[in-house]
Amino acid sequence: MHLDIEFKTEKIPSVNHTYSMGKNGVFKEKEVSCFQRELSVFANIQAQKQKARFFKGEQLEVALTFSVKNMRRDLDNMLKPVLDALQGIVFKNDCQIMRLTCIKKESKKAYELVYISVSEWNP
Repeated sequence: MHLDIEFKTEKIPSVNHTYSMGKNGVFKEKEVSCFQRELSVFANIQAQKQKARFFKGEQLEVALTFSVKNMRRDLDNMLKPVLDALQGIVFKNDCQIMRLTCIKKESKKAYELVYISVSEWNP
């Protein structure tokens, strides 16, 4: 089983800007919540079309390519918002990921893009 997702967005959020302190405690920033909700919906549609879901505890291999406008952004900080958006939609839990490959490249477009490839891990 294999799943490929190509998700276009205005900006891929960073884990550094995910949470803020308010007078009622910690809250998730609106920009991150919107990104994750949109990616979750899109991933759900793609998983249905491709008949690919990983809910039986399969060990997974995930490859992510981030196409970003600002190459100074840290690659590792973009991972968590994306993986959290896929959890419960594409796979049951991100602890299933045994191998994670990430690439960052410059976007020449007016948008940013994250390409996601998920498959069963075969060591």
